[in-house]
Amino acid sequence: MMTKNLIFFLLIILLSACQSEPTEEKQKLDEQPTVTFSYEDEEIDSNNIKGCFVDDCSEENAFVERINHSEFTEGLEPPEVKHGDEIKVEINGQEPTEVYYSRNFDEGTTTQDHTLNGNKIEIHGEGTEQYFMVFKWYNENDEFLGALSKAFEIEVIN
Repeated sequence: MMTKNLIFFLLIILLSACQSEPTEEKQKLDEQPTVTFSYEDEEIDSNNIKGCFVDDCSEENAFVERINHSEFTEGLEPPEVKHGDEIKVEINGQEPTEVYYSRNFDEGTTTQDHTLNGNKIEIHGEGTEQYFMVFKWYNENDEFLGALSKAFEIEVIN
Protein backbone atom coordinates (compact mmCIF):
# COMPACT_ATOMS: atom_id res chain seq x y z
CA MET A 1 0.00 0.00 0.00
CA MET A 2 2.81 2.38 0.85
CA THR A 3 4.43 1.69 -2.51
CA LYS A 4 1.21 2.52 -4.39
CA ASN A 5 0.87 5.82 -2.52
CA LEU A 6 4.50 6.69 -3.22
CA ILE A 7 4.12 5.89 -6.94
CA PHE A 8 0.88 7.88 -7.09
CA PHE A 9 2.53 10.84 -5.32
CA LEU A 10 5.57 10.76 -7.66
CA LEU A 11 3.27 10.51 -10.69
CA ILE A 12 1.35 13.62 -9.58
CA ILE A 13 4.60 15.56 -9.09
CA LEU A 14 5.91 14.40 -12.45
CA LEU A 15 2.72 15.35 -14.29
CA SER A 16 2.47 18.74 -12.65
CA ALA A 17 6.11 19.46 -13.52
CA CYS A 18 5.40 18.70 -17.18
CA GLN A 19 2.65 21.27 -17.43
CA SER A 20 3.87 24.45 -19.01
CA GLU A 21 3.01 27.87 -17.75
CA PRO A 22 0.22 29.46 -19.77
CA THR A 23 1.76 31.75 -22.33
CA GLU A 24 0.35 35.21 -22.55
CA GLU A 25 -1.06 35.73 -26.02
CA LYS A 26 0.07 38.97 -27.61
CA GLN A 27 -2.66 41.43 -28.26
CA LYS A 28 -3.12 42.21 -31.92
CA LEU A 29 -5.32 44.28 -34.19
CA ASP A 30 -8.61 42.70 -35.18
CA GLU A 31 -7.77 43.35 -38.82
CA GLN A 32 -4.66 44.72 -40.50
CA PRO A 33 -5.50 48.29 -41.51
CA THR A 34 -5.00 49.61 -45.01
CA VAL A 35 -4.17 53.19 -45.98
CA THR A 36 -4.97 55.08 -49.19
CA PHE A 37 -4.49 58.67 -50.27
CA SER A 38 -6.89 60.69 -52.40
CA TYR A 39 -7.25 64.10 -54.02
CA GLU A 40 -10.57 65.36 -55.35
CA ASP A 41 -12.05 61.87 -54.76
CA GLU A 42 -9.39 60.22 -56.96
CA GLU A 43 -7.05 57.70 -55.33
CA ILE A 44 -3.36 58.61 -55.52
CA ASP A 45 -1.02 55.77 -56.50
CA SER A 46 1.29 54.83 -53.66
CA ASN A 47 3.94 52.24 -52.90
CA ASN A 48 3.81 50.01 -49.85
CA ILE A 49 7.26 50.27 -48.30
CA LYS A 50 6.98 48.11 -45.21
CA GLY A 51 4.19 46.47 -43.25
CA CYS A 52 4.82 44.82 -39.91
CA PHE A 53 2.26 43.50 -37.42
CA VAL A 54 2.80 41.50 -34.22
CA ASP A 55 2.02 38.19 -35.95
CA ASP A 56 4.82 38.75 -38.46
CA CYS A 57 7.53 40.77 -36.75
CA SER A 58 8.57 42.91 -33.82
CA GLU A 59 8.80 46.68 -33.40
CA GLU A 60 12.58 46.50 -33.86
CA ASN A 61 12.05 45.25 -37.44
CA ALA A 62 9.07 47.46 -38.31
CA PHE A 63 10.82 50.48 -39.79
CA VAL A 64 13.17 51.27 -42.66
CA GLU A 65 16.76 52.08 -41.76
CA ARG A 66 17.09 54.96 -44.21
CA ILE A 67 14.47 57.07 -45.97
CA ASN A 68 15.01 57.39 -49.72
CA HIS A 69 12.11 59.37 -51.18
CA SER A 70 13.18 58.84 -54.80
CA GLU A 71 13.55 55.10 -54.40
CA PHE A 72 10.30 54.76 -52.46
CA THR A 73 8.27 56.64 -55.10
CA GLU A 74 9.89 54.97 -58.10
CA GLY A 75 7.39 53.95 -60.79
CA LEU A 76 4.59 56.21 -59.56
CA GLU A 77 2.77 58.67 -61.82
CA PRO A 78 2.32 61.86 -59.76
CA PRO A 79 -1.09 63.52 -60.04
CA GLU A 80 -1.38 67.31 -60.21
CA VAL A 81 -2.47 68.89 -56.93
CA LYS A 82 -3.26 72.58 -56.55
CA HIS A 83 -1.27 74.69 -54.11
CA GLY A 84 -3.39 75.24 -50.98
CA ASP A 85 -5.50 72.10 -51.45
CA GLU A 86 -5.46 69.00 -49.26
CA ILE A 87 -4.71 65.33 -49.73
CA LYS A 88 -7.02 63.04 -47.78
CA VAL A 89 -5.48 60.14 -45.84
CA GLU A 90 -7.99 57.29 -45.59
CA ILE A 91 -7.48 54.56 -43.01
CA ASN A 92 -9.56 51.41 -43.38
CA GLY A 93 -9.48 49.77 -39.96
CA GLN A 94 -8.39 50.89 -36.52
CA GLU A 95 -7.03 54.44 -36.41
CA PRO A 96 -3.25 54.52 -35.82
CA THR A 97 -1.82 55.77 -32.56
CA GLU A 98 0.82 57.88 -34.34
CA VAL A 99 1.37 59.07 -37.91
CA TYR A 100 4.55 60.72 -39.10
CA TYR A 101 5.47 61.85 -42.56
CA SER A 102 8.47 63.18 -44.38
CA ARG A 103 8.05 65.60 -47.28
CA ASN A 104 10.80 65.94 -49.90
CA PHE A 105 10.65 68.97 -52.23
CA ASP A 106 12.71 71.70 -53.99
CA GLU A 107 13.96 69.15 -56.52
CA GLY A 108 14.94 66.79 -53.73
CA THR A 109 17.10 69.28 -51.83
CA THR A 110 14.79 69.90 -48.86
CA THR A 111 13.10 67.45 -46.49
CA GLN A 112 10.71 68.28 -43.67
CA ASP A 113 9.34 65.92 -41.02
CA HIS A 114 5.76 66.31 -39.74
CA THR A 115 3.18 64.69 -37.48
CA LEU A 116 -0.18 64.16 -39.14
CA ASN A 117 -3.03 65.98 -37.39
CA GLY A 118 -6.40 64.81 -38.62
CA ASN A 119 -6.53 62.86 -41.84
CA LYS A 120 -5.44 65.59 -44.25
CA ILE A 121 -2.16 66.93 -45.58
CA GLU A 122 -2.14 70.59 -46.65
CA ILE A 123 -0.21 71.14 -49.85
CA HIS A 124 2.02 74.19 -50.30
CA GLY A 125 4.73 75.04 -52.76
CA GLU A 126 5.27 74.19 -56.39
CA GLY A 127 6.83 71.32 -58.31
CA THR A 128 7.36 67.67 -57.46
CA GLU A 129 6.88 66.59 -53.86
CA GLN A 130 7.49 63.11 -52.47
CA TYR A 131 5.93 61.86 -49.25
CA PHE A 132 6.99 58.99 -47.01
CA MET A 133 4.47 58.14 -44.27
CA VAL A 134 4.70 55.89 -41.22
CA PHE A 135 1.57 54.69 -39.39
CA LYS A 136 2.04 53.10 -35.93
CA TRP A 137 -0.41 51.19 -33.77
CA TYR A 138 0.00 50.58 -30.01
CA ASN A 139 -2.39 49.24 -27.40
CA GLU A 140 -3.42 51.09 -24.23
CA ASN A 141 -0.25 49.77 -22.48
CA ASP A 142 2.00 51.22 -25.23
CA GLU A 143 2.76 47.73 -26.55
CA PHE A 144 3.51 47.56 -30.27
CA LEU A 145 0.69 46.19 -32.45
CA GLY A 146 1.93 47.12 -35.91
CA ALA A 147 3.33 49.63 -38.35
CA LEU A 148 2.83 50.43 -42.00
CA SER A 149 4.89 52.72 -44.22
CA LYS A 150 3.88 54.04 -47.62
CA ALA A 151 5.13 56.59 -50.16
CA PHE A 152 3.55 58.71 -52.86
CA GLU A 153 4.46 61.59 -55.15
CA ILE A 154 2.53 64.63 -56.39
CA GLU A 155 3.08 67.54 -58.77
CA VAL A 156 2.05 70.81 -57.09
CA ILE A 157 0.63 73.46 -59.41
CA ASN A 158 -0.64 77.01 -58.81
